[in-house]
Amino acid sequence: LPNFRQIAADKATTMGHIKRIHLTESIVAVPPDNILKQANIILNPILEQIINNKVNSRYLSSIRDSLLPKLMSGEIDVSKIEI
Repeated sequence: LPNFRQIAADKATTMGHIKRIHLTESIVAVPPDNILKQANIILNPILEQIINNKVNSRYLSSIRDSLLPKLMSGEIDVSKIEI
């Protein structure tokens, strides 16, 4: 990444001037398969929970957006609900 930043800085722009050759000549550290598998075992449940949380958040937001105006206008009356 520092090489790419230097190329971009030399061009005084963003990464748009990086060519395929810059990518093919770059060195990337790739962990061994056993480390990747261990990371997946740990990270997959976390990523799944993040996705589930986002889905639930959107669902709850849509419920809020449809109920709140009705509650504020009195169209839905909750005054007699016991909690």
